[in-house]
Amino acid sequence: MKKNLIYNALLVSAALMIGTSCTDNFENVNTDPFGLTDSQVAMGDLYNEAQLSIFYNQSNGNWEYQLIQNLNADLFSGYLAIPTAFNGGLNNDNYFMMNGWNGYTLEYMLLHVIKPMTTLQKIENLADDFYAIGSIMKVAGAHKMVDTYGPSPYTQAMQGGLSVDYDSEETCYTAFLNELADATQKLTSWLDANGGKDDASRLEWDKMAGKSQKTWLQFGNTLRLRLAMRLACSSFG
Repeated sequence: MKKNLIYNALLVSAALMIGTSCTDNFENVNTDPFGLTDSQVAMGDLYNEAQLSIFYNQSNGNWEYQLIQNLNADLFSGYLAIPTAFNGGLNNDNYFMMNGWNGYTLEYMLLHVIKPMTTLQKIENLADDFYAIGSIMKVAGAHKMVDTYGPSPYTQAMQGGLSVDYDSEETCYTAFLNELADATQKLTSWLDANGGKDDASRLEWDKMAGKSQKTWLQFGNTLRLRLAMRLACSSFG
């Protein structure tokens, strides 16, 4: 009996030691020593990554636009055709579906638009104009993903965890319109508080709207209208 008690006590002690050792320095062990944390990335860099990615040019090359736009959307809509036996004659043009091509838009928008803008919007006490522009950029990229694939990870994307749920098209578009409504309201309030004037000095990273909060507001409202029309004409609207 005593031997069993001693044996059980040793097992419990060993388990406690193992449990403690597994959680010691947990953050350090699970932090990439060669990468940057979210807090170490400059806000302008987050905006730059998203802006360039919306136009499929995050790496400053032409292959992203070719892969995402030309060899998928343009090809299937009849905007262009492949004049040579590209890839040995095996490609999307003759319905030999290239998984590496066809899945890239999802990965691209998640990693290079949704992720940086989600990171941006988690910054503590982020000013309203910065937050609003982040929302507009996020929707500008994400709606292309949803229009390409249908159900996509969006409302729970980049929130952590080992998996993420896919949202229906209706859920995604509802989220898009709600986010754009909030963004345009924030930008309107910001401009009213600033006497209706732009402040270009705040938008040094801006490549899309001429460093103008007014132009971002116009873009946000235009995108909101376009997506609302898309929703009204769709089978899920």
